[in-house]
Amino acid sequence: MRLELGVDSVRFFVVGFFITIIHFSISLFFILYLDFTFFYSNILSMFVSSLISFFCHLYFSFKSKFSFGSFFRFYFYISICFIVVLIVSNHTNDNVVSYLIGNSIICLLLPVISFFVQKYWVYNV
Repeated sequence: MRLELGVDSVRFFVVGFFITIIHFSISLFFILYLDFTFFYSNILSMFVSSLISFFCHLYFSFKSKFSFGSFFRFYFYISICFIVVLIVSNHTNDNVVSYLIGNSIICLLLPVISFFVQKYWVYNV
């Protein structure tokens, strides 16, 4: 169990690293070549990269099988994460929360929580 958790978490974070690069690249493409605003480019790139993320985690990270239930659970959870990021970002912009705390929540805490939510709830492994 412990070794499996370690292997799954390494695969999860490797996929996450590549998904981050994909998100960044798509966002830059929308901004530089299609003249989208930062906000809209990130909304669209989040949608595209999360779709890729779902299938990469499904087949690579957790070696699970596709089901519409897991697909909808994934997007439900991603939507919650997006709302958390918006709230934390807004409070950080308004100086209610230090940017160090805000970035720590978004960049460190959310991925760790995401691993467990996706492993045990989204993909049921």
